[in-house]
Amino acid sequence: GPESVVAERPVDVAILVPATFDQVDWYPEAVVENLRPRWVLEGHWEDFFLPPEARPRSIRYTDLRHFEKRLEAVHPGNNWLPELGTEFVFPAR
Repeated sequence: GPESVVAERPVDVAILVPATFDQVDWYPEAVVENLRPRWVLEGHWEDFFLPPEARPRSIRYTDLRHFEKRLEAVHPGNNWLPELGTEFVFPAR
């Protein structure tokens, strides 16, 4: 099952999508609890209806602060909402 896969191949980075998280039961909690990632990146948060330089750090129709509060409850620290164009380098396990 999934537990044995994660035990054999631990997850370093999970990329979670905050958009419409509140329409899915136990998201992000269940994903984080099952994968147990070392780090979490929030991706696909930008507003695609505006040019990149005008995009706010928000998601239409999504309470980003609420998502981050729920994420922090199950994965304290090592969570990032990157700026556009940010490059991350994570050490290998």
